[in-house]
Formats: sequence, structure tokens, C-alpha cells
Amino acid sequence: MKLPAHAPADNGEPGSSLHLGLHVGGDWTVFCHRYPDRTPILGIDTGAASLTLSAREQAVTAGHLEFAHALVQAANDYLLECERLMLEAADTGPDEGPAVAA
Repeated sequence: MKLPAHAPADNGEPGSSLHLGLHVGGDWTVFCHRYPDRTPILGIDTGAASLTLSAREQAVTAGHLEFAHALVQAANDYLLECERLMLEAADTGPDEGPAVAA
């Protein structure tokens, strides 16, 4: 499920920018660093790349919470789709699956 794009801030706050593709293999780590007096940092590490997400400012706003909820929903959709594909592959018999080169 793709959520609608969040409209640019009307309060003069700079918008976000960056496009990044990350193809995850078996060498991954996911983490959330929490601090008592600043915003958390969410991270994904792979063998070749590292990605971190954090709030642009040092205070959490309603917009940050909206983003975090949308991120959780998208991650859940990703999980459900991966589980569906894995179950379909497990249900496919050896004579029914796609050909695999040796």
C-alpha cells in the first residue's frame, strides 16, 4: 500500500530529498538508537551500505509521528508481501516451480 505523498510544509521548513535503493542480502542489521534527550536514530546496515533515519530537528513534531506511523505501515506491508511470496514458493512443487539454472 502506497500512502499519499505528504504535502510540502507550509511553515517554511525545508523539505526532504534523496533517492536510495538498497537490495538487502543476508548481511544485514537493523537497529534503533535511543537517547534520553534527543531524537532516536533508526538504521539499516548491510555489508556494503549503511542507512540511518532521524528527525531533521532535535524535537519530535506531529509530522515526525505521522512519518513514523507511515513507515511502520509500509514495513508491515513489506513483511506481509515477503511472507506471501515465501509461502507461495513453499507450496510450489518441484515440477510446478520456475526453472532454475544449475
